[in-house]
Parts: sequence; structure tokens; C-alpha cells
Amino acid sequence: YSVGGSWKWWKLSKGPVLSVTDMLWKNSAPPKVKFCSWVAWKERLKTSGLLKRIGVLNPEANTVCLLCKTEEESLNHLLLSCPVVWKLWSDMVKWWDLVWVVTGSVEGLLHWWAGYKLK
Repeated sequence: YSVGGSWKWWKLSKGPVLSVTDMLWKNSAPPKVKFCSWVAWKERLKTSGLLKRIGVLNPEANTVCLLCKTEEESLNHLLLSCPVVWKLWSDMVKWWDLVWVVTGSVEGLLHWWAGYKLK
């Protein structure tokens, strides 16, 4: 018996796991795309809603989404639920011949993609 042997057995019993951080950083995307994805995953993308909430923008500032002009610009709205972005995502998913359900959050989308990459 050894701790190292037990650790290897435990890791093998879990099956292959691809973490979100590995997926974000260990790929062929340009560094700026990797960084932007990481910032979005950490929920630190500087949307107007976030800037207003942390006091960078005035409380009276207009924080409506510039693409659809219907909702406040937030991370999940800007990257997932905005109708303009939704159309883009739908076209890309169709082009990749995938089926998906909107996760409701950027983190959920990244976990879905990491799970898909294992297949």
C-alpha cells in the first residue's frame, strides 16, 4: 500500500476530467481570447451593469445593452441571452452539428463545453 498508489487508483476511478481552466488555457486560441474567456468565467468582464454596480459609472448612467437595447448589459445577457448574440450562438452550434440547451450562465456554458470536449 502507498498513498501514491491510492491517489492514482482514485484518479483513474473518476474517469477523464477536463477542468474549465485547462480548457480555457490549454487550447490553440489566441492569448487575448483565452484571457477574455477567463475573465468572463470569473464574472469580471467589465459590462456596464458591473461598472454601475461597483460605482465606476454614475447611478443614473444608461446601462442598456448596445446590441439589443432591451435589457441591462450583464455578463450573461451579453454573452448568452441577448437576441443578437443568441442568433450568433445558434448559427455556430448548428454549424458545429451540435445540440444544446441554454445553460443560463457563462459558467454553465463552459462546463458544458468542457464535458463535450471529453467525448
